[in-house]
Amino acid sequence: NTTDFVDYYAYATEMHFYELLAVSQHRTFDPQEADFFFVPVQVACFIDMYMKAGLNPTYPPGLLGTRPMGASLMLVKLHEWLVSAHPFWNRTGGMDHIFMMPHDEGACYAPEVLWPAMFLTHWGRMDFPHTSNSQYHADNYSLELTHADFPEGWLAYTSKTHPCFDPKKDLVIPC
Repeated sequence: NTTDFVDYYAYATEMHFYELLAVSQHRTFDPQEADFFFVPVQVACFIDMYMKAGLNPTYPPGLLGTRPMGASLMLVKLHEWLVSAHPFWNRTGGMDHIFMMPHDEGACYAPEVLWPAMFLTHWGRMDFPHTSNSQYHADNYSLELTHADFPEGWLAYTSKTHPCFDPKKDLVIPC
């Protein structure tokens, strides 16, 4: 199994990292032996394909929001599944779980429920409070929008609850 990278594409970091983990001698299939749990959710791939050329469905269906909002809603659902289906999240409240967030503003828009976890990102921004630096409307995570899951608005559950990066638990990786 190999991956050939053509030119520079920062969001390919997710797939490259997954492939490195898949063949790592440090990987275990026994959760009792694991020091950390890597959660293989592909946030950058999701965002890259989200509403691309209008051909792909939005998530959740019918969402008229930004790409980070769609990703956050997906991550909230993932958290619900982890808590209900995997006892190891509950053991430490997620502190031994690792998420990769290689999109433009890293974990700035990560849901608060995931914040105890470790984030691998190429964005080491530590200011708080913070706002989106994106000039691309679809990536502006500072726009207050509502959804059935966040009827009062999504920012109170995401970017207004934490910095984008915490050097005590997160890691900046090259891309």
